[in-house]
Amino acid sequence: MQRLPLFTLVALLALVPSHPALLAAAGEGNEVNVALLQLAPFGADLEKNLEKGEDYCRRAKLQGADIILFPEMWSIGYSRFHLPGTNYTPDEYPLGFEEWKARAVDSSDRFIRHFRALARELEIAIVITYLEKWDGLPRNSASVINARGEIVMTYAKVHTSDMKATESNCTPGDGFYVCDLDLGDTVRIGIMICFDREFPESARILMVKGAEIVLTPNACNLEEKRLSQFRVRAIENAFGVAPAGPPWWWPGTAGR
Repeated sequence: MQRLPLFTLVALLALVPSHPALLAAAGEGNEVNVALLQLAPFGADLEKNLEKGEDYCRRAKLQGADIILFPEMWSIGYSRFHLPGTNYTPDEYPLGFEEWKARAVDSSDRFIRHFRALARELEIAIVITYLEKWDGLPRNSASVINARGEIVMTYAKVHTSDMKATESNCTPGDGFYVCDLDLGDTVRIGIMICFDREFPESARILMVKGAEIVLTPNACNLEEKRLSQFRVRAIENAFGVAPAGPPWWWPGTAGR
């Protein structure tokens, strides 16, 4: 029988507190501390988001985290752009499309290199989320950085939320992947991003590939139906699910 790790969620003021419904499916085994950064971004300001992200990574390390998970598209705070003829007006969304697109980064950019160096310094795994440079339109991506500062997997959101102006202008990912992290014992990690959770196939593919913990960056508001989706995905596939989102995402909690 496959041994599944029991993971707990690190309690910080800016982190989502542990939720029994999401922990129950993890089963018996080793303990893995997953820090869920419940942070409010500085809009699309990459530099300020980098600095705030680093600060809370350091806090999470002091609290005993093994893995740190950022909310969806942290690099630009899931910022949108204004679009003529829609509710996305310049008053509320000051960025134009080209300005928004220009904020995309890849592994060669300072934003990613900084978190690689930080993971290596702190000897901790970091899942950093960002608008990724790509041929044509950018991608909504998350990179898993191990404790040696190596990118061991980059996943791009497959089920882009095309009902929104932002993600209808993102290139969808091409599949679901897993990677192994050395956390004393090896733990196999999968990633879904936000809307992916609504499709049972997303989680099932990760289970078939051996995922033990599925990390899920989010940007949408959490309500009972969405929470139930996380519960069901965990129970259906007998793995742990750890979702992270901004402060307004988890009812009754206070983020930073």
